[in-house]
Amino acid sequence: MKSSQGVVIQSVERALTILDLFSGSDSELGISEIAEKMHLNKSTVYGLVNTLALSGLIEQGDISKKYRLGIKLFVLGNLVGSRIDLREEAKPYCRKLAADYHCGAHLAVRSDYEMIYIDKVDPPSIAISFSYVGKRARMYCTGIGKAMLAFMQNDFVEDYLDNVPLEAVTPKTITDRTIFMRELAQIRACGYAVDDEEAEPGIKCVAAPIFGWNGSPTAAISCSGSAALMTPAFVDDVRHDVIKYANILSERMGYVHDRT
Repeated sequence: MKSSQGVVIQSVERALTILDLFSGSDSELGISEIAEKMHLNKSTVYGLVNTLALSGLIEQGDISKKYRLGIKLFVLGNLVGSRIDLREEAKPYCRKLAADYHCGAHLAVRSDYEMIYIDKVDPPSIAISFSYVGKRARMYCTGIGKAMLAFMQNDFVEDYLDNVPLEAVTPKTITDRTIFMRELAQIRACGYAVDDEEAEPGIKCVAAPIFGWNGSPTAAISCSGSAALMTPAFVDDVRHDVIKYANILSERMGYVHDRT
């Protein structure tokens, strides 16, 4: 078989398709189920599955006798993850956000109960002074922090709120726990967070989480600018790119979206 990229080996393509079947809600599949999903006969599927099992890419459960992804994929995934420099991966997208929207673009990671900016790109001809690489920021009142908190495990969020008081940083900071939990639920529903002058007067921010291979948020990317510039229509435009770039970086980190 030949594609626009060159020769494609059908058996290898089929084997990779089998691995892909496990990336959705089906964590275990039998030979018959795989054959049905791929529209192949059982003998062909058995040969492919047996080869994948011998390589450690899938394994058979002792009780269910069904197949699941193997530990070898975990090892390979960790090797890939260890070689990826998120800051370098995110740099072109931060530059594009800054240039396209004339805003400051940021990449941040979590450290305990705080966020740390690990990269920043200023818009052309403008230096934004409220942030810098290495700066620590609160989670509950920043776009990057709320974007991550919304997708953290419930236990972490509860622990965070038990230990970090929701103090007013600006008149718009959310300080009520019930309202804050509703805010996190809204962020989960729409996939992005907005800091509406909650951390810095006159500054708005749109942020989205970057997920790691295990499905947990590992970082966040954002676009920040003056409240006067970031009107509701502007935010509606920028959020699409912030989410798109966050999704691209999540995939680079090994995250697989649920296809169901």
